[in-house]
Amino acid sequence: METWKLSAIEGVRKTLAEYVIFTDNTRTEEFGALFTADGAFVLPDGSTVVGPAAIVALLKGHQAYFAANPAAAPPGYLRHQITTENIDIISERQAKVEAYFMTLSAERVDHWGRWIDDLEKEDDGRWRFKKRIVITDGYQPDSWFAVSFSKQ
Repeated sequence: METWKLSAIEGVRKTLAEYVIFTDNTRTEEFGALFTADGAFVLPDGSTVVGPAAIVALLKGHQAYFAANPAAAPPGYLRHQITTENIDIISERQAKVEAYFMTLSAERVDHWGRWIDDLEKEDDGRWRFKKRIVITDGYQPDSWFAVSFSKQ
């Protein structure tokens, strides 16, 4: 395998890992910066949020909801686990990824599913999400996920 391809795979893996770390630790600004300027974040309910500023606003909205409704907050914490990943390097600047994930709370598995990603390598050398589709295959009925995506 060519060296540039190995470098690309590791760059993509870094972005995947940062997504997990930043979301689990409420590092919202850094999380938003993982997306291109026109990056699309497709949520499990099918809604799409476009661009880092809108993605940060979405996360801050979730944080505000749980601050105002502590009984609905997850017990202790959430931790996303990437369980399987398939990274296809399309070119020196484009990659496609499908990865399975599982999200744990302090008490149990909260929800699980897949991420379908298109990533681009930007001029600064960082791989960012051009599009991330979150597909939730299952969740506990009284989980953080159930509360987060049923509140309106």
